[in-house]
Amino acid sequence: MKKITSYFPHSLKARLVVLTLLFLLLPTGILGYLGYNYLFNIIKTSNIRAVGHIADARHEQLKVMLQNTNNRASHFINHLSSQCENREKSKNTACLKQALQIFINNEQANSATLYQPSGDEIHVGELLPIEITPFQNEQLVGFSEPDKDGKRLYFIVAKNETGARLVVTFPMNAIQQIFVSDPSLGASGDVFIMDSKGFFITQPRLLDTNSTSEVKNDHAMQHCLMMGNAEMLDVDRRNIEIIHSFRFVPEVGGGCIMAHLDQAEAFATLDILRWRVIWITLGLIVFALFIAIVVGRNIVKPIDKLCAVTHQIINGNYSVSAVVAGDSEIAALANAFNLMTERLQYAFDELNAHQMQLEHKVGKRTAQLLIAKNEAEHSLTLLQETQESLVQAEKMAALGGLVAGIAHEINTPIGITLTSASFLDAETQKVIELYRQGELGGDELDAYFEIAQQSTQLMTINCQRAADLIQSFKQVAVDQTSDNQREFNLKNYLEEVLLSLRPALKKTQIKVQLDCPSDLSLLSFPGAISQIVTNFIMNSLQHGYADDQRGIINLIVLTLPDDRIELRYSDDGKGIPTEIQSKIFDPFFTTQRGNGGSGLGLNLVYNIVHQTLKGTLQVHSIEGTGTTFILNFPRQLN
Repeated sequence: MKKITSYFPHSLKARLVVLTLLFLLLPTGILGYLGYNYLFNIIKTSNIRAVGHIADARHEQLKVMLQNTNNRASHFINHLSSQCENREKSKNTACLKQALQIFINNEQANSATLYQPSGDEIHVGELLPIEITPFQNEQLVGFSEPDKDGKRLYFIVAKNETGARLVVTFPMNAIQQIFVSDPSLGASGDVFIMDSKGFFITQPRLLDTNSTSEVKNDHAMQHCLMMGNAEMLDVDRRNIEIIHSFRFVPEVGGGCIMAHLDQAEAFATLDILRWRVIWITLGLIVFALFIAIVVGRNIVKPIDKLCAVTHQIINGNYSVSAVVAGDSEIAALANAFNLMTERLQYAFDELNAHQMQLEHKVGKRTAQLLIAKNEAEHSLTLLQETQESLVQAEKMAALGGLVAGIAHEINTPIGITLTSASFLDAETQKVIELYRQGELGGDELDAYFEIAQQSTQLMTINCQRAADLIQSFKQVAVDQTSDNQREFNLKNYLEEVLLSLRPALKKTQIKVQLDCPSDLSLLSFPGAISQIVTNFIMNSLQHGYADDQRGIINLIVLTLPDDRIELRYSDDGKGIPTEIQSKIFDPFFTTQRGNGGSGLGLNLVYNIVHQTLKGTLQVHSIEGTGTTFILNFPRQLN
């Protein structure tokens, strides 16, 4: 990704011009932007609020007019019965009609119908079919359906305490007069009212009112009918951007008062303001550019002179000096530059002398390093040979211990066999003497046969035991001293390894439990597995348990997917301290250095697992609870 400075001009003069422009224009631009936004928001909010005030005013006028009309109707019906009381029925009806006629004349209504508690109806004026439905909460008037010419009437309903009901119908003129165009809205302003079904109650100036279908895709109308009062910027049915202000009118049964003003007219002053800001900004840019060029020229001119002198010095002319008149910072820089040139010449002379000395020292040091390198390589070779010898010695030491243990173990059955043979030979000599002397009887012969049978059985058992030990030792010893790969049954082989370790285990109270599938065959290196198990067990006996401590060692073999084997070795001994767990596989690391430990046992195991068996080795140990080694290796090695 490029650095920001890579986008700047490479010329110092150009950079000074750019920076000067930035320092002059950034504050001006920020202040102009903030001022413009402030004025924009004020004008915008003021115009939107003005449209809202018009809608509020029309709503209040309509509400007052309808309340006054309802109040006069209520007053009229409450006093109507007292005007025509104590008269005959025919005269009473005539009196009521006359009173109703006077009322609609005064109210400039179309008709009036009086529904008496007795069920009689008295009607005056134009008879119009009006469906009267119950009013909603806060509703003051209702509206008739449009006739064939699209004209509608509105009606009010008044009641008195006796149950009489008065229905008065009015033309839309009274309401239409409230919603005449307001000059304060401008030429594009319009105010009208619609009912809950989207029909126009009053006629707007600018919208098409021929359609009698319900309003669709009219966001303001839909929002208003959900009893919302707000202002919003949207488009009207003409697809012209306008300012909507709408007020929900529960007095007409859920209609809406809509006040519209075209945004083009409302925000015309903003366009003027925008152009003024643009022209002012352009003027500031021109002025800032002029200042930047003048400042840049005054600063860069002496620097150009200094650069010319610098190029001569680069070409090797150290006798040149920069001449800049005046007391400015550039002049001080030129004087400092001249002084630096003199010292640079002196430094070059000293540098040449030091370079010759350094070349001599480097040559001498290089020869010493070459000798040290050869000695280090020789030492590394000796160390590797020594490590290999120690590893082989560790193998042979383990084999030697195995031989000593097997020899001790074989000594018992061989001794028993020898004793039995000697005893049988002595008894045989006795029987031969008795036979020669003619004193051999049946009792003596029976006793001899019993002794012979017992002795031969004892010799056979102990000879078989010795043979098993020798065969186990032979196979394990051959595997440990050779690197041959063969196919073998893992469980049988582990049992032979454990049998060869029995002399060492007999001296302790540690038991070894083997859990391995009996039909598991491996094509691998049995000697490697023997060395791993032997080192694990001897390590546990030497480091994991105290003298005479009881314990159990578990040796568990599992088969894994992808034809792999997991050998899990665990003891319940002391465990390995946390601080040395990362070091146990290091060569020559041991905690029993004074007790015969070489520090190569687990290092040998680690190398065998990774190099010979091509597997992995993990250790998990908690101090005081035991140690677990987990081997993962393939069942067959290619």
